Order: sequence, then structure tokens, then C-alpha cells
Amino acid sequence: MVTMKKVFLFIRNHYQQIFKGFLFALAVAVLVWIFPQQGKFKYEFSKGKPWLHEDLYSPFDFSIYKLEEDLEKEREEAVEGLPYYFRYQEIDTLTTKQLLKLEFESDWQSMPHDSIEGIEYKNHNYQLLMQVYMDLMEQGILNNDALVEEELPPEYPVVVIRNNVAEAYDLEDLLTMPEAYTIIHQQLEQDSANESEMLASLVMKALQKNIVYDEEKTMLEREAVLASVSPTYGMVQLGERIISKGELVTQEKFVTLNSLKINYEKDLGGSDSCLLYTSPSPRDELADLVCRLLLE
Repeated sequence: MVTMKKVFLFIRNHYQQIFKGFLFALAVAVLVWIFPQQGKFKYEFSKGKPWLHEDLYSPFDFSIYKLEEDLEKEREEAVEGLPYYFRYQEIDTLTTKQLLKLEFESDWQSMPHDSIEGIEYKNHNYQLLMQVYMDLMEQGILNNDALVEEELPPEYPVVVIRNNVAEAYDLEDLLTMPEAYTIIHQQLEQDSANESEMLASLVMKALQKNIVYDEEKTMLEREAVLASVSPTYGMVQLGERIISKGELVTQEKFVTLNSLKINYEKDLGGSDSCLLYTSPSPRDELADLVCRLLLE
């Protein structure tokens, strides 16, 4: 009996605190039950039409999001004209020279005897063959097969990475295989004392495209640029009036309201779920009344 009296006495002396605690617990329970069912921003609005609700104030600091079409355009402009990356691939010089020498010896032996004018003439042709071949491979020959569909203009910027050093060029500065064939004939024609047809054939068969497109590096550079494009601009401060009842929803207001909607729906269910408020209105729903109770 003594214990029960103490309980009743405690309740009588602290009933206000107990009642407030009960209301708080009830409010939390109602919020937990209501908000998961409300997955949308409750205000409807259209650009060019009046705002039909009560004055709307910013419930928290939030960034203004760019419209998707504007953001996409900005991203396209950001990557427009960015260079494509290529890598110079070193060749196995020793193996290549050995193979080319074997080919040269075979073709030389099969030539008509009246074209063979001694060991010095043979050595001269061999040295010329190696010089033309090594000069071209040292300069590098472009392999742009992966970019055929891009239809890049000749002046498009590219970067060639060689021995971890990046050098900028225009696309037209890089040697293509047809251009290499032209250079072969031009160099051989400058030295009339040679078997130009045989040497040209050997060089053309041995050439390799050793400036190759580096897709990974190109994509990484583009992703870095795209990441620097901010999806937001400007800020709206807590308590700042966003729009008044009857006010026309202009382009600027539409962007701000859309940003508030994005932030609100993103944070729905968290501590900010109770923060969206307008002036008190008879149209307040149960969730609004509970929020006001908690905020007060």
C-alpha cells in the first residue's frame, strides 16, 4: 500500500511533465507512421502559373539545382574539344631487325643477277632499308581505328604519351599508314643507287601502327572535367521567403521550387522532414500539425 501511495503521489506531483512526455512520444509515433507513406513534395506548381498555396518560406539552407537540360548542356560544352589521348608503343628493335634482315637476304638472293653489283651495293641497300624503317617507327604511326566513327577534324587536339611524357599535337600532325607509304617512296627516290621496289615492299610489310588510342586515359580526363561541373548554383537561406501566395511561378522561381522539392524528397524521413512549412493554414494536415507541435 505504501508503494502504491508513492506512485500516485509521484504522478500527482509530476503529471504535467508526464503528460508532455506522453504527447512527445505520441507525436514521434505518428510521424514514423505518417511520413513513410508521404513520398512526395506536397505542393504542386507549374511554370508560368500562379502559386496557389500559402506563402512558402525556406525550411533550411539548400542549394539551387540546375535544371537537367541546362546541366546536360553545360556538361557537353565542358568536354567539347577535350583532347583524345594516345600512347606510343615501343617496338622490339632487336627482333624486328633480325626478321627484317632475314627478309632482305631472301629477297636479295631472288633478284636477277645483273642487279647485284657486289657486297658494297648490297650493304648500302640494307643500311638504307633499316634507316627508312627505323625513322618511321621512331616517329610513330597512328592507329586510329577506334576513332573512325568519331570523324574528327584534322585540327582536333590530341595528346601522345611517350615515356610518361605527354605532348600535344593536332590530329593531322600524326603520321598515318598511307602517309608513311608516301614517305618511303620519297626517301628511296632521293637515293637512286638502290633497289627501291624491293626495299619499299619490305618496309611496308614490316611497318606497325605504334601510336594507339588510350581510351582509359581519355575517359578519366573527361570524367574529371565532368565532375568539376557543379549541379547547383546559388543558395537559399533558412527562413527566406521563396514565393508568396498568388505570385507567378517564373523560370527563376520554378528552378528554386524544384530545388526545394529535390532536397525535401531526398531528406524525407530524416530530421528535416518536419521542416517544410508555410504560414499556418486551415489546410494543414495531421503531419503538419504534429510538426508544428514538435517545433514549438
